[in-house]
Amino acid sequence: MKTEVCQNCGAEISEHEQAFVHNGHIVCEKCYAELKKQAQESPTTESFVSERRTFKPRTYRIFTLTLCAIGGLIIGFFVGQMYSKYQSRNSFYRKLNSIFSGTAKEIAPADINPRAKHILRVTALGLWGGGLEVELTNISGKDIEAVQGYLFIFDQFGQELDKLRGNFDKPILAGQAVKYLWPINWDYKGRMRELIRTRLWNDEGQKATVKFATQKVLYSDGTQENFKVEK
Repeated sequence: MKTEVCQNCGAEISEHEQAFVHNGHIVCEKCYAELKKQAQESPTTESFVSERRTFKPRTYRIFTLTLCAIGGLIIGFFVGQMYSKYQSRNSFYRKLNSIFSGTAKEIAPADINPRAKHILRVTALGLWGGGLEVELTNISGKDIEAVQGYLFIFDQFGQELDKLRGNFDKPILAGQAVKYLWPINWDYKGRMRELIRTRLWNDEGQKATVKFATQKVLYSDGTQENFKVEK
């Protein structure tokens, strides 16, 4: 009778021995037992692939959630920075403007140089939706060719509410009154608006004080004066 050969170890399988089939190959009883034992001790290829397929989606989910969390932190950081800048923007520009003008701190009405107040005097005010209209009268006694300075607004305690820069490039004759509109966003200046409104409507209960301090003035005769805003 025809004998079989073990395709694993090459031994002949006699007619008295039983041949086994493992993964499509004829093997002897000894090799079959060893191969079966090895298969039980180590994970199969199919099991390994299944684990990999399970691991990948889980890894992607964790990675995606991590990216979302990091992105949320970054966005929150920048939103917070923008909000902080938005809150301090007006204060920043006022301080920056003060540095370049030589007035690095908030001042009171008594701190303004008296001579700087006696070039243009505030003689009337008007509230508009887009700003504050101020009438300034030339009290210098001379015709002015050009002038620049600051409009200071103080509350009833003498604390500075705002400081607005003004440049007048048109001549102002001695004794002449001119009007100038300073743009103001009243949404952020509610208290100042109410104090000015009280001054306009009730002379006995004036709440706001408005002063113009000249920094530089060029007269029509060619002479020029420079002033320190503070004493």
